[in-house]
Formats: sequence, C-alpha cells, structure tokens
Amino acid sequence: MKKRLFSIFFFLLTYSALLAQCPTVSITTTGSVCSAASVGITGNTSGGIYFDWDFCAGDFENPVLDTTSTDMNGLLLTSAGVAALSDSTGDYLFVCSRDNSKLLRQDFSNGFDNPPTAVTDLGNLNGTIFSANAIAFFNDGGIWHCLVSDIFLNVVTRLDFGNGLNNLPTGTTSVITTGLNAPRGIKIVREGNGTVYALIANFANNSISIFSFGTTIANAPTLVTTLQVPNANGLIDLDIIRDCDHWYAVACMYSLPDLVLIDLGNSLSSPSPVYSTYVNGMFYPYGIKLLYDGGQFYSFCSNSLGSINVHRLGAQLSTPSVLSLPSISIGGGPLSGIDFCKKNSKYYCFTPIESVHRVKLIQFAEPCNVSSAQSTDSIPANLLFPVGGNYLVTLGVTDSNGNVGRDSLLLAVNATPETNFSFSGRCLGYPTQFQNSTTISNGSISGYLWDFGTGDTSSVSDPQFTFTALNNFQISLTATSSEGCSLQFDSLITIAPLPSAQFTVTGGCSESLLPIVDLSTVGTGSISAWLWDFGNGDTSSASLPSYAYSTGGNFTMSLQVTTDAGCKDTITQLITVLDRPVGMIEVTNTCIGQPVNFLDLTTVSGTTIISRQWEFGDGDTSSSSIVAHTYATIGNYPLQFIIAAANGCVDTVSQDLRISDIPIAGFSYQAGPLCDGNGIQFTDLSSVAVGDSIFKWYWDFGDSTTSNQQHPIHRFDTAGTFTVKLVAYSLTSCPSIVFSLPITILESPVADFATSITCLGSDMQFTDQSSAPTGFSIDSVFWDFGNGLTSSQLSPVVNYSAAGRY
Repeated sequence: MKKRLFSIFFFLLTYSALLAQCPTVSITTTGSVCSAASVGITGNTSGGIYFDWDFCAGDFENPVLDTTSTDMNGLLLTSAGVAALSDSTGDYLFVCSRDNSKLLRQDFSNGFDNPPTAVTDLGNLNGTIFSANAIAFFNDGGIWHCLVSDIFLNVVTRLDFGNGLNNLPTGTTSVITTGLNAPRGIKIVREGNGTVYALIANFANNSISIFSFGTTIANAPTLVTTLQVPNANGLIDLDIIRDCDHWYAVACMYSLPDLVLIDLGNSLSSPSPVYSTYVNGMFYPYGIKLLYDGGQFYSFCSNSLGSINVHRLGAQLSTPSVLSLPSISIGGGPLSGIDFCKKNSKYYCFTPIESVHRVKLIQFAEPCNVSSAQSTDSIPANLLFPVGGNYLVTLGVTDSNGNVGRDSLLLAVNATPETNFSFSGRCLGYPTQFQNSTTISNGSISGYLWDFGTGDTSSVSDPQFTFTALNNFQISLTATSSEGCSLQFDSLITIAPLPSAQFTVTGGCSESLLPIVDLSTVGTGSISAWLWDFGNGDTSSASLPSYAYSTGGNFTMSLQVTTDAGCKDTITQLITVLDRPVGMIEVTNTCIGQPVNFLDLTTVSGTTIISRQWEFGDGDTSSSSIVAHTYATIGNYPLQFIIAAANGCVDTVSQDLRISDIPIAGFSYQAGPLCDGNGIQFTDLSSVAVGDSIFKWYWDFGDSTTSNQQHPIHRFDTAGTFTVKLVAYSLTSCPSIVFSLPITILESPVADFATSITCLGSDMQFTDQSSAPTGFSIDSVFWDFGNGLTSSQLSPVVNYSAAGRY
C-alpha cells in the first residue's frame, strides 16, 4: 500500500514538473530573405506538437472602424453575449437576445469583410433559456457545442450543433444548475491532459466557478472550485489564455472601475490564483477579451460609454507591462459584450450596442502581402512575400502538456528585382537589341547576367547580340539586388532567315506602265512588306506596283522587302526610260460641209518623229502633219492621232470630235414707236438642224455696242436709223451668216416742270415746261405728286396735307 501511494505521489510530482516546463521557442531564417522567393523560416522548439504561425502580426496597433452593423431584422432585444466563429461551412455571429429569450445567428456567406446575408432565429429550444446573457462555443472532436448562461435562473444550458455551425441545434440540456449566482461571462478551455473546463463569472457574489467536463464536453460537469475575486463588485465577464505553463485570466466588474489579472497557476484542476489590478478608472466595464498578437498580450474591455478600452500587457503575463492605447469609440449606448474571430491573420471584433439592439463590427488588420498569412506547419513551406518590407512574424508553440511558448521576429524582407526584358530584331546575322525593363521597389540592382542560349553571356544592362544560326534560343536575364536577391526571367526567341529581294523590269517609254515582276523569296515565314524606290523621288508599298515614268532618262530602281519577322533585304537595278513623243493637236472650224483644219503640235525630246497617222472617225485617214478634212454629216466622230518616234516610242491622241450644223440667224424687235432713251426688246429667231443646238449669240446694234444674250433689251441714246446684226453659233462654234435689219429710232420729248414754293395747307402751282421734238407737239402729260395723287392737266394745283419731302 505504501509503495502504491509512493508511486502515485511520484507520478504527480513528475506530471507537475512536466507542466512547469515552458516550451522554448525561437524563430530563425536561412539565407537572405527576399521578396517573391521562398523564405526558409524555422520555429526552433523543444517538445512542440502544435504550431501557430502568423506572418502578418501586429494588427491591434491600428484598428479600423467598420461601418457594418445590423439590428438582426428586429429580432434582437437587449443584446448580451456574442460569439464570432468560422468553420468549414462559413462565418457566423451568434448573439444572445436576453429580454425575449432567444439565440440569434447571423450568416456572413461572403465572409466577415462583407455585409451579413441572413439572420436565423434559433429560438428557445425546449424553453430552457429564460434570460440568455453569455455564450461560449467549443469544438469537441469535430462536433460543435455551446454553453449559454441564464443570469436569472442560475443555469447553464448546452446546445449541440453537430458537425457544422450552419446547423440548427438538435437538443438542449441544462448541464449546470448549481454553484452559480447570476452567471454572466462564460469561457471554455481544454488543458493539455484533455480535460475540458468552463469558467463562469458570477455577477451576484463576485466569484468565478470552474467546472470540469472530463475529456469531453458531452459529459456532465462537476464543480472544481469557486474563486472569490477580492474586492470585486459586480463581476460581469472574464477571459482566459495559456501563457507558457500558466493559465491567466482577466476579469472586469460592472460596479468597480478595475480590470483584474489572475494567475491561475499551471492547472485548472487545482488553481492557485494570484490577483492583481492592472488597470483602474474604467467606466462601467461590460465585456472583456484577452488576446495575443505580434509578440504582445492585449486586453479589450467594452463599457457603458459606448467605447472599447485597449491595453497592451507586454510580452509575458507573468510580468505584465501595461500601456493604455487609444480607445475605440463606437457610440450609440452601452456595449454589452465583446468577441473576436481571427481569419487569415485578420481580427474581426463584434460588440452589441445594448440600447439600440444592434451589433457593431470593428476590423483589425495590419496590411499584409504574403502568400499565406498563417500556417500550422513546424517549418512553413512555399512561404512568399511578394513585396519587400518589414513583417512582424509570431509563432506560438503548444507542447503535449498544453504549455505554450511564443516568439516574435521583425522579418526584414529585401525587395527582389522584378526582372523583365524585351527585344527588337531577330534576323540571322544582324544584331538583336535587348531592352532591359527590370525594376525594384526599394534598394538598388547590383548586376545583371544575360544568357543568350548559345553559351554566350553578357553583364551589361541592354546588350546587343548577333545570332549566327537559325534556331529557337532560350534567353534568360538574372537581375541581382544589392542585398543579394535575384530573379530570373526567361523568354524564347526564334531567329528568322533573311529574305532574298529580287525583281525583273525592262525599260520602256515615258508615261508607259513598266512590266515589273517581284521574284523575292524567304526560307521560312512570309514577306509582309515591300518598298519600291523608282529613283526619281517616287515610291510605292504595293507588292506589284503599276508605275510609269513621266520623263525619259536613266534611273536606279530599288526594292526592299521585309518579312513577318522584320528581316529585310534590298536589291537595285539600273533602267533606261526613253522619251515618248507628247502628242498634241489643234482642230478648228468643225462645221458641216466646210474643211476642218487639223494641226499637229506634238513635241519630242532626244529623238525624231518618223510617222503620223490621222484617223478621222469617218473611215478616212491621213499621214500629213497639217490636214484639212470635210465631214459630210453632223455628229460625233472618234478622232485618233498616232505619232511614232525614231526611238520606238509611240503616243496616241484620242478625241471625240463634234461636227455641227451651220445655224441660220434671225431676229425681230418690238412694234410701235421706237424712241431714244427707251428700252427696245430684241427676240432671237435663229435655227439649226435637228440634233444640234445653238450655243451662243453675237449682237451688233450699230451704235458701237454689242451683246451676247439670246434676247437682249437695248436702249439707243440718240435718234436715227441703225443696222442691227446677229451671228448665231452652234455647239462647236460654227457661225451663221450675218443676219441684219435696219431700225429707226425717233427723238423723244423732254419732260420738265416748275413749281411755286409754298407751305403746308396752301395750294402749290405746278407749271409744265416740257419740250417736243422738232415738228412735233406735246400730246399728253401725266403727273405723279408723290403723295398718292396724280393728274393729266398741263399745270395742276396741289395742296399737300402734311409737311415733308415728296
């Protein structure tokens, strides 16, 4: 019996010694730490079985107040405890609605970064929840359970959610019915030996009840102990965390402005609490949370002023170093609870606003640019920091006894060059120009190494290289920073053959199209562009241009062809172009029945004309330089004149020749006395054969004046007899015989009058003083007084009714 007791005592001593050992943790890196490259980082520890890496720690120093809030579709009534969690089914927020005895679930189907998508009323299963005040979730072997404290009934109820938080709870059990006194805050933890504990803050008697569930929360719990918090008043919430080989709790009291740190020792089976006030001066604290991030412990305490007090407690809770950080102002009323959920190194904080029945979200996120923000591997693989900079890395290691060791490292990640290049020209035997476009976000580049895939290399920034073989070559450029970070960029280049430019052309005559034939070829690829230079300033980009030289002479003609790979070749030829005679003719008197005169005005340079051929279009021809030909009928005739020079060049002049009828001129003029100074209407009566028309007229009035109008009106300035003549012209200017008529113009009387000067309202005497031509007398007069009145009297009297000019 004594031996057995000794063995048990020895086992307890040994187990106690194991618990007292804190895992040693240190973070080390191998080699230069470069961005965009795999980082060799190791957590050195003794006995660690669980690793918690955070590569973007330090979130709590810069909180970001999110505008997201919700009233839970009107279901929330006097909010209390909250729990924010994530599992494989999604992200969720659970809220206790105390005054209507409900548990509500808010679904964030698109993640906590986006507004919630649904609210589920989980109700009050079996009527076991009367005044839900606090809630805590625990995953036990893949099955989700939660404990809900009832402040007025002094019970704690367990709800089971099965294998996913998206399920509805399948059953409720009042698992704790004794040892409670107005329970408020509740937390669930598991020790290293597998025992599950629940810690509950009792509001009425300021105590913490610790219950053990054994190895699974599905068991019925037993009360381990009740801790009386010294000098407490309205103990309302607590939180617990493992640091090294000790459990530490923080607690807040609604009616006492103190925050208490409790060292619970190395096991909750027999806690040995040591209490210390680490903050005082709080205003009605309501909920509290204890977290570790970036190598520091933090406490967050919601209060009745609508704000969250933040305190940094230092790197070790055994020797806290407390620093108050700026509080987070929410507003809107008392904040009744607080909980955090960490996802991908980002913290999401939820706190209910009690008086307005809403829940507010606050985000804590240090800007992070890393391939994976978190890892549970002892040696994280494929860890990449795309951008250089300083990153706060933390590692928490848990051993088989549940003891936790931590270390942090400010990791300086050097910027890796963003290597890139382009090239121009890939033709065999010609230099290829490489353009280096490498950049680096910070620091400097110390060197480059080019590999052209031929065994040749270069260290200049923008090299030229000439390839001597047709092939595909893998080009690589490695850029190295001054910190030793390097990155290689590869690109494939295909060296293309040069084309062979060829063409045929024979010289000819000026202003005649040249017979140009392109005979260019290329081994692979195709010819995509042509550039012809005709040696006189003219060019063409057509593959087969139509071109004629305007003058004769010797010209250097060239062709440059370009392939689809940009490779070029050029060939030139000397061609001789002979001067072509420039045919020109003059045709006069194109009238029917009269000789039409044809005159050769052709010019020629450097040669002589050896033949001429007139083709008049009516079957007749001639080879003379000056020809007269008479057409028998009016109409259009296709005239052609062909000139041949001694150098073999020929020119042809083609013209549509119109032979017109000779018009017959005639006219008449108006009847009645024709007086000088009066306009006389002349009417054209000229005619021409059907199918022809009169084109213009020429009048001569015999008084040194003329007109080209068809029906002119003419005024003779003096009396007398005049001979008026008219010539009519056809379309081709065939003139008629002159038609003439005599016309006698009489002298006109001269109108004149005198008037007395008078005033308004008096009679004004008008006296006729007109004179008649010799041998004639005045026959009649007509007066217009300018006021609407007229008269045919010789000397009328007028009385104007208004002053003015008339």
